[in-house]
Amino acid sequence: TTHGLADHGYAKEYKDFALPMVRYFASVRRNHTPQPIAALSLKFESEEIIVLPDDVLLRPDGKRTFRRVKTGHERSDDAESVDAAALILAAQQAFPDAIVELIYLSDEKAAVVSMTAKKLEYRREKLNQFLKEIRLGQFPANPSSRTCPNCPAFFICGTTPDGKLQRKF
Repeated sequence: TTHGLADHGYAKEYKDFALPMVRYFASVRRNHTPQPIAALSLKFESEEIIVLPDDVLLRPDGKRTFRRVKTGHERSDDAESVDAAALILAAQQAFPDAIVELIYLSDEKAAVVSMTAKKLEYRREKLNQFLKEIRLGQFPANPSSRTCPNCPAFFICGTTPDGKLQRKF
């Protein structure tokens, strides 16, 4: 109500989507102690990246869990991504026994993410190469008709069709 969302035409539908996700998120935090979210540093040759987890919890057994929380659905390559590797590397550098998880609120799924030492080393090399290329100004655009760069929106917008848009009642 304070931010005007209660007056939105799809307020009921958004609430129907949001409530189960919020309930699931609360359920996967149960029996854990929330920790302050702090930036984790991951150093390379002459570069450093900052990795910021979405959620940090202390488990009953004393281990820290670092989570990436996504509102959408699981994608087949999420657990193998460079992003996941960066979170694993940074979390384990700070806390060697750390657990890394990906949480998918729409799927109501929590997945522990791990990679072999060889795979982590390959991802580390890939990250280092990315940083070198960025430093050299070599990062060509990768346009997509499916997503906008860094869009935090819940829905993925497609390309806008030609012509006038009309709402059907």
